[in-house]
Amino acid sequence: MYNITVNDAIQFIRKHDTKDKAFSSKEWSNDQLALEIMSAIEDNSLTFTLDSEGELDGICICRRNDFHEIMYVVGIIGNIESMWKMLGHFKLWFPGWRLQARRNSTVRLYNVDKLANVMHKLKHKYENTSR
Repeated sequence: MYNITVNDAIQFIRKHDTKDKAFSSKEWSNDQLALEIMSAIEDNSLTFTLDSEGELDGICICRRNDFHEIMYVVGIIGNIESMWKMLGHFKLWFPGWRLQARRNSTVRLYNVDKLANVMHKLKHKYENTSR
């Protein structure tokens, strides 16, 4: 089992959210980020991926709505491979649930199976163009 610290997560977010799109992290203090991360850990609504050297390479922090079986994505950062793995975690841990996220100033609801198909196509497109 791999563990990351809250500080590891904050540093990863600060380093990789350079365009301030994934978490709007420039608006959040480190304490606010830490509280969001700890809340997601308590709710089992945080997932992360590690690269081959054991370094953090993707993180997804959500807020869960058990009544409606929806996971609201607060922020997500990673490459296509880590996004694919995190989606797999979500499908395994929360079968039948839907994802909700803000995209272009609009909150959207995503069907996880359709999103997985789109991600699968993107992953193969990425793999074929990176060779």
